[in-house]
Amino acid sequence: MNELFERLSAESRERLRERSTPGWSEPTLTPLAHEPFSHPDWLFESKLDDERYHQRACARGWEGTLAKDATAPYEHGRSRSWLKFKCVASRELVIGGFTEPTGNRPGLGALLVGYAGKVGTGFDETTLGHLRERLDRLEREHNPFAEDVREHGAHWVVPELVAQVSFTEWPQDGKLRHPSYQGLRRDKEPSEVTRERGT
Repeated sequence: MNELFERLSAESRERLRERSTPGWSEPTLTPLAHEPFSHPDWLFESKLDDERYHQRACARGWEGTLAKDATAPYEHGRSRSWLKFKCVASRELVIGGFTEPTGNRPGLGALLVGYAGKVGTGFDETTLGHLRERLDRLEREHNPFAEDVREHGAHWVVPELVAQVSFTEWPQDGKLRHPSYQGLRRDKEPSEVTRERGT
């Protein structure tokens, strides 16, 4: 879903080539008459509580927020004057298996969690080694998940460890998008973990 977050008025197209005026507070945006918007959040302040606004955007299910240097010109394409801040959620998930590493990577390739897919980022070499040692001691023959997981060469483990995992989205297909390992939750038992959907 695309959202219109800023619209220049017809008289303001020269701003594409001019530098913005710092400290502006009057609206320079002209809403399109008779056209509805799904999120009519018109903001005209030059100084916003960016953290609070970002949290509000994430709570509404947005992908993230964009910030622009008020003194920079409008440019096409990528620019250092624009920063994108993605909304990230976090859940605890039960580890039920892992894959073998490839190349020069030590320890393991990815954790099989939830079941919500694979988590292959967020590790340093020390963490990969320690996790592999612990998981090797828990290895079992069969998939512990209720779902029929088809993962070639997977090592299944007794589901005793709980991982904290961050991600950008947990869609209806059940697989996390952009998951990243944050650490083990030693304060959580697998039986306490509930399957919640992220945004």
